[in-house]
Amino acid sequence: MSAGLHAALAAAPLSATLASLRGPLPAPAAPPFTLTLLYLALSSLIVVAWRRRKCLPPAGAAPPFDPPQTLPLLEEMAARFEAGQFSPEELCLILASFARVRLAQATGLPASRLTSAELLQQAEASGLLSASELEQAAELFELCDRVKFAAELPDSERARRSLELARALFPHSGGKP
Repeated sequence: MSAGLHAALAAAPLSATLASLRGPLPAPAAPPFTLTLLYLALSSLIVVAWRRRKCLPPAGAAPPFDPPQTLPLLEEMAARFEAGQFSPEELCLILASFARVRLAQATGLPASRLTSAELLQQAEASGLLSASELEQAAELFELCDRVKFAAELPDSERARRSLELARALFPHSGGKP
């Protein structure tokens, strides 16, 4: 190499010299561990928020059952059905939702996430419902599930039967469903 070329290379900055050989050098960026630190900070904030949220009662401890609200609501459903505001199909669908919510409140079981058969099995296994209550609930869920999933159109008599079962299952004076 000649002395002039050597002097020119020595005078030029190293990045300019290497740029022609390897292409442009990457621009300085955030260090790779920055994303990891951000992820850890976000995770710790989520954990702190999760722990500060209102604690729910354990699954075995049932929340207080409020039966006085049950009867007026059932009576309102019955009155609306008799007045023609609900079809028999709509009444069965409303009663199925009502029964699931009431069972979830009274027993603490996750009724909205279980199938009818699973809900009845768990209620039977835990002893939260008596044998007669289990029979009533099974018949109510069977009537309502036929309407809900099999597209079976009930007549007024079957809708009234499901209303009777709901009344029997959720009595005004009982502490249990």
